[in-house]
Amino acid sequence: MCKKVFKQNEKSHLFFDQTNKDKIIKSEWIASRTALLILIDYFLSIKNLNGTLSLSISHTKDSAVVAGIVSKNIDGIGVDIENCSRKISNNLIERIKNPSDIHLSNSHHIWNIKEAVFKNCSLNNQKSILDVIIKKRINRSLVLASNKNENFLVKVFRLEDLSFALSIKK
Repeated sequence: MCKKVFKQNEKSHLFFDQTNKDKIIKSEWIASRTALLILIDYFLSIKNLNGTLSLSISHTKDSAVVAGIVSKNIDGIGVDIENCSRKISNNLIERIKNPSDIHLSNSHHIWNIKEAVFKNCSLNNQKSILDVIIKKRINRSLVLASNKNENFLVKVFRLEDLSFALSIKK
């Protein structure tokens, strides 16, 4: 697996699409697409890729992350990143909770897990983030989650002021 975090140090840079002056593209969106191109270039440089390529991107305030994997055994990958300064309200957490979720106290981790799993679901299972169930905590940073008939292993972690989740389909 190859992971790379892109962080923009300068704040408040906005880029404008010249064909549509009203469309504003945030710098973290551009950083995530740039990171995606770098990761694709990396995978294309490998001779004899043996397996299916899966990619996932996420961005938040001033940061972006791209995750990729080539594997015969792993069907997909999903990633989510959030800036820890972003307030995730209890109201939002209550709206995305599934009644079958186990209790987790960290609202960023709940959001990260749900987003990373949802991004990793097959298209016919991407109906609602409410369908993602956080089933079991394996250890401090590893959980099992599911969405309909798909199961996921999710790693959650923090790096500086960023909270991450990386999901693989089991």
